[in-house]
Amino acid sequence: MENESSLSVARTPGCEGRDMKQSITVMMVLLTSMFYAFICQAQILGTGQLGTARRSHSAILLQDGKILIVGGDDANGLVGQAEIFDPISLTSSIIAATPVALRTDHTATLLSDGRVLIIGGVDSNGLLSSTEFYNPYAVPAPSFTAGPALLRARSGHTATVLADGKILVAGGEASGSAEIFDPISQSFSLVSGNLNTPRQYHSAVLLNNGKVLIAGGVVGTNTVLSSAEIYDPQTQMFTPASGPMQTPRGFALLRVLPDGKVQVIGGDGEFSMEMFDPATNSFIALAHVPPHANYLNNVLASRTRSALITTIIQQNPVLQGQPELSAEILALLNRLDHTVTEIPQSNKALIAGGINDAGQILNSATVVSSSAATVTTDRFDYAPGEIVTITGAAGSQMKRCGCCCMRNRRLTQM
Repeated sequence: MENESSLSVARTPGCEGRDMKQSITVMMVLLTSMFYAFICQAQILGTGQLGTARRSHSAILLQDGKILIVGGDDANGLVGQAEIFDPISLTSSIIAATPVALRTDHTATLLSDGRVLIIGGVDSNGLLSSTEFYNPYAVPAPSFTAGPALLRARSGHTATVLADGKILVAGGEASGSAEIFDPISQSFSLVSGNLNTPRQYHSAVLLNNGKVLIAGGVVGTNTVLSSAEIYDPQTQMFTPASGPMQTPRGFALLRVLPDGKVQVIGGDGEFSMEMFDPATNSFIALAHVPPHANYLNNVLASRTRSALITTIIQQNPVLQGQPELSAEILALLNRLDHTVTEIPQSNKALIAGGINDAGQILNSATVVSSSAATVTTDRFDYAPGEIVTITGAAGSQMKRCGCCCMRNRRLTQM
């Protein structure tokens, strides 16, 4: 049986005609400590400014280490300028060429040849079927050019690069359809099956076995889903997971661990996470993460830090009076509809744009320390007193029981 949760929905000012607008209210990056002997402080490495304040945009890492920022909206409506942010110099430059279409709630995917494919979204007239390419290597200057049209207009969809380099574009429209982009033929084709549950604002990730996990999302105007399904590229069909997630989630973070399990983090109102086991296609091991009162002090005292980014963080009574929450950190955390772009080659992440609790659309772009380190256990459950085997990303093992800091995000409809 589908577990559901309701969200309030209202029209977004400045974007008439948009019936739904997602707000990513919690996103996390792993912030590391500077000194082992001290309680760790979140490492904000520097803050720059976007050329244009925006929210609900896309921010994709390019091959040269810079970040392409496209679309979104501001107080005046949809943003027509795109820009390049340099995380080293903390500067942003407006791209001379303008995108082919105004859009928000779209996806942006890096292709193997260095171009970026921008797919779908919504404008003041409704869902978009248009796509476009950004080519940073175009002569005489980087350019945007029209791409092939989607077979179904969609927004709030996912775009997942498959093992063969093709892209699965799933959901984001009422029928639950999905299609494949072939970068060789540069065309879209519908897949044989439809999603078992039509959904928007869901999450998708490529599993180690080549299949795709699709989890949660929103159906209709205000129902958050707990269901999940698996896409098999060989059959082009979607199969329901063995059971639902333990709580409804929208925009959850899906993180594949080295052993193939998947962390399903946030997207709910309880700051929780759970695990997906591809061996059984089932969810298990529900746990809360900060700012849950039982775990906050452990995280504040640990050597690594998970940063919860949401406008409700600073109002949380558990966090009131924490000396580590400086004005700079509170300004970073107080935002929705932002992007977090990992820069793995330098262990950094960029947090860009969004809207704060005062309704101000932001142009700040903050670079923070980030880590892709992971830990996992060999099983989900243990008998009392039984030794727990914890495996890190590098494959080393230690025989002791412990806990790890997770990352979380939550969905709200506006």
